[in-house]
Amino acid sequence: MLGGFDGRRVALALTAAALAAPVATAGAQTPAPKPLTIVFVVDGLRPDSINPTDTPNLYRLSREGTLFTNNHSIVPTVTRGNATGIGSGAHPEHSGILGNAMFVPEVNPLGSFSTGDAAQLLKLDEVTGGKIVLTETLAERVQAAGKTLLSLGSGTSGATLLLNPKAPHGVGQMVNTGDANTPFAFPTALGTDILARFGTPPRDGGTPNNKLVTYAETVLRDGILTPSAPDVVLNWITEPDGSQHSFGVGSPQALSGIRNSDKELGLVLEKAQALGRRTNVLVASDHGFSLRDYNVNVTSALEQAGLRTPGTDDTIVSNTGPALIHVKGRNPDRIAAIVRFLQSQPWASTVYTAAEKPVGGVYTVSPGDHDIRTVKPYGWVAGTFSLELIHQSNPVRGADIIVTFPWSSKPNNYGVPGRAAFAGGGTTGPVTGVASEHGSFSPWETHNTLLAWGPDVKAGHVVGVPVGNVDIAPTVLALAGIDDGKSGDGRVLTEALVGGEEPQVPYGARIFRTKSGNHDAAVQVSNVGGTWYVDKAWADDTQTEPAGGTEVKAPGSASGTVPATLSLALGAPASFDPFVPGVEREYTATTDATVVSSAADATLSVSEPGHLTNGAFSLPEPLRVAISKAEWTGPVSNERVDITFKQLVKAGDALRTGTYAKTLTFTLATSRP
Repeated sequence: MLGGFDGRRVALALTAAALAAPVATAGAQTPAPKPLTIVFVVDGLRPDSINPTDTPNLYRLSREGTLFTNNHSIVPTVTRGNATGIGSGAHPEHSGILGNAMFVPEVNPLGSFSTGDAAQLLKLDEVTGGKIVLTETLAERVQAAGKTLLSLGSGTSGATLLLNPKAPHGVGQMVNTGDANTPFAFPTALGTDILARFGTPPRDGGTPNNKLVTYAETVLRDGILTPSAPDVVLNWITEPDGSQHSFGVGSPQALSGIRNSDKELGLVLEKAQALGRRTNVLVASDHGFSLRDYNVNVTSALEQAGLRTPGTDDTIVSNTGPALIHVKGRNPDRIAAIVRFLQSQPWASTVYTAAEKPVGGVYTVSPGDHDIRTVKPYGWVAGTFSLELIHQSNPVRGADIIVTFPWSSKPNNYGVPGRAAFAGGGTTGPVTGVASEHGSFSPWETHNTLLAWGPDVKAGHVVGVPVGNVDIAPTVLALAGIDDGKSGDGRVLTEALVGGEEPQVPYGARIFRTKSGNHDAAVQVSNVGGTWYVDKAWADDTQTEPAGGTEVKAPGSASGTVPATLSLALGAPASFDPFVPGVEREYTATTDATVVSSAADATLSVSEPGHLTNGAFSLPEPLRVAISKAEWTGPVSNERVDITFKQLVKAGDALRTGTYAKTLTFTLATSRP
């Protein structure tokens, strides 16, 4: 710590040991039988649940591979919308799967249906001519490239089917063990074989349902994975979702589920490696979790307000975290009336309508909806945001109105932050107990787990660029070596791949605001160029003081002095993987710095990196250093800054046995102490 600002800078040297890399001797390797890409989706796993004690496998993968610290769930933050996004690379606006419940009159003319029920989805498949999902799926693109995809799940049959909705039509394979009396599979012969070899899936597993998870992962390890097939696996692990619903995040039951799922994930990875397969892995969750502290019965509220007639289809409500409201004929007068009612309710937060007013029972998606720089952020009804802003503007199946509910960062009974209100049946009002939910636009649910690991993934890398579950499908295609020239809603996460760079476009966050009844409403999104992800949405009440009573006011004061402070602390030493002669590769090493400054500005810089040296020998390619944040326009306290070192070694570079190293100096300075 530097008292005063006489020097106006703090400099720290990163010693040779912190940037050292030994040279490895290249040896012959046995070719892997066939590359494999596995996506593990650990249902409901919050990023803050990963630690060395409860999740040793995930913790190791996050340190050895690439950790994404700014990943986003698809909103609403529910299972089936995200399963569809992972299996297609499409947002609900294009996939047509809006959430855990949705309204399609050909499936249920008087109400919504659960997308967790494969039987209901197969009915949707039937009435739409094979269009469960309205876009091309990941499995179809994998098959078109001459490869195979399998989706396996221990959760609901609907979630597993939505990972590969074309499985009933002969595209890839699908196995679900979660809610059927026997394995529910396509082709059906696969389920018959699993039943004969592994018996009936356990139905008395309790909560957490570790027995069911273990059964499904055993089927994958011992019954499906071979040296040559499949090429891509989408593996849905149902815990800790069920235990967190019943007992809350951080509960003993949830921790038990997390530990077992981590163990099973590790065993699958061991089997893939034992088969000699070159294995790349993505681990994601579909959403976060919050304690349910308030229930909102929107259906009942609309009926009491005379805005819905019971037993009819004039207004249909789908509860999927928020409430999705369908108005018969997309009647603009009724839509506007419902919006005004919602804006007057104390339990309502943000409200969404289409950007364009419906005409003749049809609404048209506004031009520019594919780019945050051109999208219309506000709905056609005053005080609303647009459905386009949250990727829900599907003109075929989309709702006319979406209403979200309040959330907070207050902790649950186990000290884990995150509480929220959710749509449901029953009575509107506060809820007690430990039961927890997801689906809201709270950051405790929108920010979810994502990490990558494998020979084609950067090692020891941290990515703070905004990413989302919608990016998983195109990244899987890249890892599987498939480039079909097509694009979707997601992007390839090149910043995590060996040889890849961060997107060469601006990225950051934007906040959109509007006045919604008695609320000041806001939606925050993160964007990378024109691509955007929903961070959170909220509304602040404009409340008045209670009437009556008296008050007396008197002036008072308090003061405190901040000493001049400028401090820079470097984290653990960074070290490259061994440099392999004769092999072209870009190596990555990371460390971090902690910045404290009471100045009006501060700048973090690094001395000229130059070249790594080994005695009299130097690497031909220069060392590159990237600092995640280098400028501050005000005071800062204990802010972590990621420092990334990159070293390209070409196949023709002559490498001397020993250690290549370099000493660098990082300087924190201010011009306005």
